Amino acid sequence: MPRIIIDHSDNVQEEINSELFKAIHEYYVSTGRFSIEDIKSRAISHDSYLLGDGHPNNAFVSIHMKIMEGREVTFRKELSQEVLKIAKGYFKNSIATLNLNLTCFVSEIEKACYSKMTD
Repeated sequence: MPRIIIDHSDNVQEEINSELFKAIHEYYVSTGRFSIEDIKSRAISHDSYLLGDGHPNNAFVSIHMKIMEGREVTFRKELSQEVLKIAKGYFKNSIATLNLNLTCFVSEIEKACYSKMTD
C-alpha cells in the first residue's frame, strides 16, 4: 500500500531513478511493517514553479509518503526522518550547488475511503 511520490523542480541535478526508489523501498521493508510487493514509487518533475524570489538556483524535492492509517506518530516521524537521510545522501550534488529545499512528510490514507480493484 505505501505510496512514495517525489515532486521535484527540473533543475535538480540528480536523475531520480530506481536507485533512489530501491533505497527507500529497502528501508521500508527493514521496518518489518511493509512488504516489498506493496510499495509503489514515482517521481514527477516540474518545469513550472516559483520558489521564493525566483532565483534560478532555487530548487525543491518534496517526498510525500502515503501509508494506511493506524501507525503511531513516532513511527511516521521515524519514516520521515530516515527517508530524509536517504534523500540527503542521494541529492548531495544538488545540496552542494543549489539552494535546495528538501522535505519529507507522511500522510495517512483512511481505510474507509480507500478502494482497490481486485480480481
